[in-house]
Amino acid sequence: MKVARVLHNPKAGEGKYDKKALINLIESKGYKCVYASVKEDGWDDFGDEDFIVVAGGDGTVRKLVAKLLKRKMLDKRHPIAILPMGTANNIGRALNLLGDTEQLVESWSNWNVRKYDVCKISGLEERDSFFIEGVGFGLFPNLISEMKKHDDEGRNPEHSLKLALELIQDIARDYKARECKLEIDGIDHSGKFLLVEIMNTPSIGPNLSFNPFGDPSDGELEIVLIPENQREKFIEYMNDRKNGIEAPFCFSALKGKDIKISWDGIHAHVDDKLIKEKPGIQISLSLHPGILQFLQPGEVIS
Repeated sequence: MKVARVLHNPKAGEGKYDKKALINLIESKGYKCVYASVKEDGWDDFGDEDFIVVAGGDGTVRKLVAKLLKRKMLDKRHPIAILPMGTANNIGRALNLLGDTEQLVESWSNWNVRKYDVCKISGLEERDSFFIEGVGFGLFPNLISEMKKHDDEGRNPEHSLKLALELIQDIARDYKARECKLEIDGIDHSGKFLLVEIMNTPSIGPNLSFNPFGDPSDGELEIVLIPENQREKFIEYMNDRKNGIEAPFCFSALKGKDIKISWDGIHAHVDDKLIKEKPGIQISLSLHPGILQFLQPGEVIS
């Protein structure tokens, strides 16, 4: 019998799965369950379990990854299974984890390991910075700030996405493009931009799809750029999305691994976290391919 270390955010998933319900579900499918709430001390005391289950949203996945990246090379590498229970679930979507929670647990008997890239960030005040979704400047950090003002509305995923699509249009109308010195694998791509997003997943935030061809397992990052002269085009695209029109994403998306950025501003975001730095943010990004292992439908776990 395989042993699953279950890391649960009990506040995720609109309360559908409490501790008892989650354990009962997993054990009913033939697994031994070692449960821990990520809200309590000791949740990261991993043992010899066969794999780790994250029952929560993108923030819970990131919390686990932060711990795993600090482990020693000789420590056991646990594959990670995600039960997406957050608002956006960008990481789960990037791994094509479709279906409800029970269907996902049932599919564990036929999963394989998929490697997942992580990008290290140098230059921020916070040491050991990394991202698994994306880092960016311009419109999106402003959107995060505006979305926080609506935190008390008890939004579901659909409402969060609609609100984000409305707010980002308002922000884009008035946002002043900023200078960005940008070097991608030694090639200069500097300019004035409304948005600069370096992405590992197809979507960020409340499931905003800025990178439809993104693959977190391909050993490359996508750099999405919205220059000042594409302001109206970007607003139109976001408005189409809000109205349910699946317009093609037709903005610049470059690929790279080693990236240097100097941004004329003080705000940025790392995954879903808004950060404030000294004026003139300068960072370097270095991609580390395949250092995480996630479970995805496929062959039986050996």
